[in-house]
Amino acid sequence: MAQLCVLREDLYLEMQGLNEDEIKPLDANGDNYRSTYFSRNSTRTLFEIRNAVETLKIEKIFIRQLAEQKNFHEAFVEFDKAMSEARELVNRLRHETGGHLDDGAFKKCT
Repeated sequence: MAQLCVLREDLYLEMQGLNEDEIKPLDANGDNYRSTYFSRNSTRTLFEIRNAVETLKIEKIFIRQLAEQKNFHEAFVEFDKAMSEARELVNRLRHETGGHLDDGAFKKCT
Protein backbone atom coordinates (compact mmCIF):
# COMPACT_ATOMS: atom_id res chain seq x y z
CA MET A 1 0.00 0.00 0.00
CA ALA A 2 2.91 2.35 0.75
CA GLN A 3 4.18 1.75 -2.78
CA LEU A 4 0.82 2.87 -4.19
CA CYS A 5 1.04 6.06 -2.13
CA VAL A 6 4.47 6.87 -3.58
CA LEU A 7 3.34 6.03 -7.11
CA ARG A 8 0.26 8.21 -6.71
CA GLU A 9 2.51 11.15 -5.87
CA ASP A 10 4.75 10.36 -8.84
CA LEU A 11 1.75 10.33 -11.15
CA TYR A 12 0.47 13.59 -9.64
CA LEU A 13 3.80 15.32 -10.34
CA GLU A 14 3.93 13.90 -13.86
CA MET A 15 0.42 15.15 -14.60
CA GLN A 16 1.36 18.59 -13.24
CA GLY A 17 4.37 18.62 -15.59
CA LEU A 18 2.11 17.80 -18.52
CA ASN A 19 -0.53 20.38 -17.64
CA GLU A 20 1.71 23.39 -17.12
CA ASP A 21 2.00 25.78 -20.04
CA GLU A 22 5.55 26.67 -19.10
CA ILE A 23 8.20 25.49 -16.66
CA LYS A 24 11.16 27.65 -17.61
CA PRO A 25 13.95 25.53 -16.09
CA LEU A 26 12.58 22.44 -17.85
CA ASP A 27 11.68 24.07 -21.15
CA ALA A 28 15.15 25.09 -22.40
CA ASN A 29 14.76 22.71 -25.37
CA GLY A 30 11.06 23.50 -25.79
CA ASP A 31 7.93 22.54 -23.92
CA ASN A 32 7.36 19.60 -26.28
CA TYR A 33 10.43 17.85 -24.81
CA ARG A 34 9.13 18.41 -21.29
CA SER A 35 5.71 17.09 -22.28
CA THR A 36 7.25 14.02 -23.88
CA TYR A 37 9.38 13.39 -20.78
CA PHE A 38 6.44 13.59 -18.38
CA SER A 39 4.23 11.57 -20.71
CA ARG A 40 6.80 8.76 -20.93
CA ASN A 41 7.25 8.75 -17.17
CA SER A 42 3.52 8.70 -16.50
CA THR A 43 3.14 5.55 -18.61
CA ARG A 44 5.89 3.88 -16.58
CA THR A 45 4.17 4.95 -13.37
CA LEU A 46 0.81 3.59 -14.54
CA PHE A 47 2.52 0.30 -15.36
CA GLU A 48 4.02 0.19 -11.86
CA ILE A 49 0.66 1.07 -10.28
CA ARG A 50 -1.00 -1.80 -12.11
CA ASN A 51 1.69 -4.19 -10.87
CA ALA A 52 1.33 -2.90 -7.30
CA VAL A 53 -2.44 -3.45 -7.41
CA GLU A 54 -1.96 -6.98 -8.71
CA THR A 55 0.46 -7.66 -5.85
CA LEU A 56 -2.00 -6.30 -3.27
CA LYS A 57 -4.76 -8.53 -4.61
CA ILE A 58 -2.83 -11.65 -3.59
CA GLU A 59 -2.11 -10.39 -0.07
CA LYS A 60 -4.64 -12.18 2.16
CA ILE A 61 -4.32 -9.74 5.06
CA PHE A 62 -4.90 -6.77 2.76
CA ILE A 63 -7.95 -8.38 1.16
CA ARG A 64 -9.41 -9.26 4.57
CA GLN A 65 -8.92 -5.73 5.90
CA LEU A 66 -10.16 -4.24 2.63
CA ALA A 67 -13.42 -6.17 2.93
CA GLU A 68 -14.03 -4.52 6.31
CA GLN A 69 -13.98 -1.02 4.79
CA LYS A 70 -16.94 -0.82 2.43
CA ASN A 71 -16.21 2.53 0.75
CA PHE A 72 -12.53 1.82 0.28
CA HIS A 73 -13.32 -1.69 -0.93
CA GLU A 74 -15.74 -0.37 -3.55
CA ALA A 75 -13.22 2.25 -4.72
CA PHE A 76 -10.45 -0.36 -4.92
CA VAL A 77 -12.64 -2.74 -6.94
CA GLU A 78 -13.63 0.07 -9.31
CA PHE A 79 -10.00 1.17 -9.70
CA ASP A 80 -8.86 -2.42 -10.29
CA LYS A 81 -11.54 -2.85 -12.95
CA ALA A 82 -10.47 0.35 -14.73
CA MET A 83 -6.80 -0.70 -14.61
CA SER A 84 -7.70 -4.16 -15.94
CA GLU A 85 -9.67 -2.67 -18.83
CA ALA A 86 -6.72 -0.40 -19.69
CA ARG A 87 -4.14 -3.17 -19.25
CA GLU A 88 -3.30 -3.68 -22.92
CA LEU A 89 -3.10 0.06 -23.59
CA VAL A 90 -0.86 0.64 -20.55
CA ASN A 91 1.35 -2.29 -21.58
CA ARG A 92 1.66 -1.02 -25.14
CA LEU A 93 2.40 2.53 -24.06
CA ARG A 94 4.92 1.35 -21.47
CA HIS A 95 6.79 -0.94 -23.82
CA GLU A 96 6.66 1.22 -26.94
CA THR A 97 7.27 4.67 -25.49
CA GLY A 98 7.61 4.77 -21.72
CA GLY A 99 9.93 1.92 -20.91
CA HIS A 100 12.58 2.42 -23.49
CA LEU A 101 13.19 3.92 -26.88
CA ASP A 102 14.48 1.31 -29.26
CA ASP A 103 15.80 1.71 -32.79
CA GLY A 104 12.36 1.11 -34.26
CA ALA A 105 10.92 4.11 -32.44
CA PHE A 106 13.64 6.38 -33.78
CA LYS A 107 13.41 4.99 -37.32
CA LYS A 108 9.70 5.79 -37.40
CA CYS A 109 10.48 9.40 -36.44
CA THR A 110 12.96 10.04 -39.25
